[in-house]
Amino acid sequence: MGQAREKIELRTMRSEDIPPVLELINIEGWEYEMVDIERILDVDPENSIVALVGDEVVGLITAACHKNRGVLGHVVVKKGWRKAGIGKKMMVEVLRRLDAARIGIVELYSVPDAMEFYRKLGFRKISDLRIYKGDVKNRIPVQSSRAEIRNLNGRDLAAVIEMDRRVSGFDRSNVIEKLMMPCLRSSIGLFEGGKLAGFALGRAAELEAEIGPWIMERPNREEGAAMIMATMDAMSNRRSFIEIPGENPLANSIIVDLGFEPKADVHRFVRTALDIPKFGPGVMSYAALEFG
Repeated sequence: MGQAREKIELRTMRSEDIPPVLELINIEGWEYEMVDIERILDVDPENSIVALVGDEVVGLITAACHKNRGVLGHVVVKKGWRKAGIGKKMMVEVLRRLDAARIGIVELYSVPDAMEFYRKLGFRKISDLRIYKGDVKNRIPVQSSRAEIRNLNGRDLAAVIEMDRRVSGFDRSNVIEKLMMPCLRSSIGLFEGGKLAGFALGRAAELEAEIGPWIMERPNREEGAAMIMATMDAMSNRRSFIEIPGENPLANSIIVDLGFEPKADVHRFVRTALDIPKFGPGVMSYAALEFG
């Protein structure tokens, strides 16, 4: 295996590829489920690819695009096929597709060992983030609040999309809709005077759960902690992943105080001619590594 003379075929990922794709992703230590990969293909059915030798999936890249921004969520080559140029070949193909679609910003989240690989492909590091996993071990008292915290409903979608666009700086409307609408029971809104002031989208699957994006108009410890506790309550306090920007000490502090534990640190890389700043203080957590 892994010999250069083997013919490598690259093609768009299909639904029938999900089982071997999921297996390769989870061998690398990420705890994904079938629904997670299905959601990526639902958001963007065109830009995720697999590398094949015959019928065997030996590599993959997942991609999700929204407006002018594309996020690469997984770049995986099967053990035994590494050092054969498959990773570079896949990246060149995905970047070619995104360039052809006039996607001006390509973003990914790199483990430390892969940083030089991405730099050689034209990416640059702009910030870090920490991935936490856990549940609410410590209930933070909420003594008083100006705000109401309740489940979101379909009528809130437009306000959530508008706030996310304004606070994050990106139009992720297709991603927000796909993450929020099937999971209204675990999607929480913060309202002040009847107006949306923040939201946290939770998603519980069979084995694991995830929180994000978590956005606040006016970030503060009391209401931030209350939002996360409400989201976890809605998911029956399932052990959950949450991705926190390194440049947001408040969000990191809230999550640690609630009892979550760090799982990994990764680095935010972008490939673009544009000046992309770090996320502002209102971005308390990312949507997910595969959506940014």
